[in-house]
Amino acid sequence: MKQKILRTCFFSGLIITGMSVQSVNAQNQLQWMVERAFEKSSEIKISQKEVEKARIDRSRAFSAYLPKVTAEASYTYMNAPIEFPGDLQSLLTKTQSMLVKETAAMATYSLPLGTPGKVDFSTPYQVTMPDGSVVQTPLGTLVSDNVKGIPAIQDQDFLKVNVNAQMLLFSGLKVPYSLKAANHQIAARQLQAEGQEADLVTQVVEVYDQMAVLAQSEKTINQTETLLAEQKRFVDKALANGLTIDLNRQKIDLAIEQLNVKRIELNSGRRLLSMKMEELTGISSDSIMTLSFVIEPWSVRGGEAMNANQRPEIRALNEAIIASDYKRKSENTDYVPKVMAFGKKELITESLTMLDPEWYVGVGVKWTLFDGLSARNNARQTAIERDILLEKKSNTLEMANIKLEKDRLDIIKGNQLIETAKKQKELAAGMVRLSQRQMEQGLVTLNDHLSIINEYEKASLYLIHSIADQRKASVSYLQSAGMLTVDKLPQ
Repeated sequence: MKQKILRTCFFSGLIITGMSVQSVNAQNQLQWMVERAFEKSSEIKISQKEVEKARIDRSRAFSAYLPKVTAEASYTYMNAPIEFPGDLQSLLTKTQSMLVKETAAMATYSLPLGTPGKVDFSTPYQVTMPDGSVVQTPLGTLVSDNVKGIPAIQDQDFLKVNVNAQMLLFSGLKVPYSLKAANHQIAARQLQAEGQEADLVTQVVEVYDQMAVLAQSEKTINQTETLLAEQKRFVDKALANGLTIDLNRQKIDLAIEQLNVKRIELNSGRRLLSMKMEELTGISSDSIMTLSFVIEPWSVRGGEAMNANQRPEIRALNEAIIASDYKRKSENTDYVPKVMAFGKKELITESLTMLDPEWYVGVGVKWTLFDGLSARNNARQTAIERDILLEKKSNTLEMANIKLEKDRLDIIKGNQLIETAKKQKELAAGMVRLSQRQMEQGLVTLNDHLSIINEYEKASLYLIHSIADQRKASVSYLQSAGMLTVDKLPQ
């Protein structure tokens, strides 16, 4: 990771300081192109956003433990204030008892204690009046007279402002399981991003190698043209001395023109590939055309990986399976009691009734006994999703191991073909030198010599394509083994 950061900083510094693209040649231009492709790729940017979303899900799960504080304000206007009715006889008859607390009334009147049982509002009581006289008054009349002085329970209009707080103390293990599921989901998304990076590396290397093949092919064509030019000078001298015919020189001119056709095709292919590289990396095609591409065998030994378990796709599926396990456990915790603390504080006390508290705090327990099988169905659905992931993993791993073995064999074959191609090129080069001497001595015809030069060109091109095939097999093998990273690119 540190190396990746350093490389990014280095290449960013090249851009900021305005250094030419050719200066990157001293470093590793293939790695530079891959890094630029990472910066430009929309797919990788989307994957990074997906990882950020997964991190937000984890934060959301953890935030269940954080207190929730709300402020509420309300203004209410009622058609009438809430107050005791003038006739409480019916109310007291239904409730059978009522304690009337009115200090002035208790100080003025002396009420005898009633007997337990049903209240009889017609029972007369002796009441001492302020002037000292004694009168007989029914209980119902006495209660109604005292209630008239009681203020309203709630005014007709009132304003309330309060602050509420609620905090989860115990989630029934739902939050811990949700956090673990989120962590593994984040890991799965990151591994998916790594898989996309490996795909992008493969694309960049493929285009790079194709451009390198064309560049090396052009060098081979130039070598062939040099041989033909030397042969043309020899034929011109022989023609001047009457030792050959003009047809032989025309044959050489035809061979040179055929090389020019190949060169035109190579240049057209390089332009198309440079445009493809610009699409992948954002580097201008004109700048890419100025680069020198070199292709060498990739030193990868088939057999470094025994299986494809380290592929990002397989590891991502493993993380997703673990995440589904914790998600299923989280769903099952809906039937476990939840404990929370709560509180409320009224900021305006003038509108409170004698039944409303100014503040309160408490602890509550919530236990879902039956939720209509919602949690059970969610857990079953998660279990099915886990089974699907297991099937995907099994199928993907099987196919990946088959491809890994195929790529391993392709690397072995590619290394063997390179050695064979090198020997063929050496033999063809020796044949060209021998044919040149024999041509000068008149032992071989010009057609035979041109044919030998053509064979040397074919052997050179075969070596170039053999190296390209070996590199392609190496890239595919590293990707199949889950080891294709920027650090694995050839230096």
